[in-house]
Amino acid sequence: MLDVELRRETGEVVQLHDALLRRLGQAGIGSFAELVERFEQVRRASGAISTEEIDAALARIAGVVDQLRLARKRIGELSDVLQAFGVGNREPERGNGRDALD
Repeated sequence: MLDVELRRETGEVVQLHDALLRRLGQAGIGSFAELVERFEQVRRASGAISTEEIDAALARIAGVVDQLRLARKRIGELSDVLQAFGVGNREPERGNGRDALD
């Protein structure tokens, strides 16, 4: 009876192993050894950068994104005003490269 149970358990472990390898392959990783190697690379890389540095970079990026959103909003508002005055639809004047607003 123990022999049958051991074979069943072994078969399930092999199936699990195959399923995990298939899912790793779908993620672009060919083997468990490659997964461990990549994990070690990430661990070494994360040790080279402090959490504070990452937080500071993310804060700066968020600030730039906020400024860009504000600029986009202001440009949209300016466009609305120009269209209300009928100025926003003009083509640039030929020859001087300047906009009709100048």
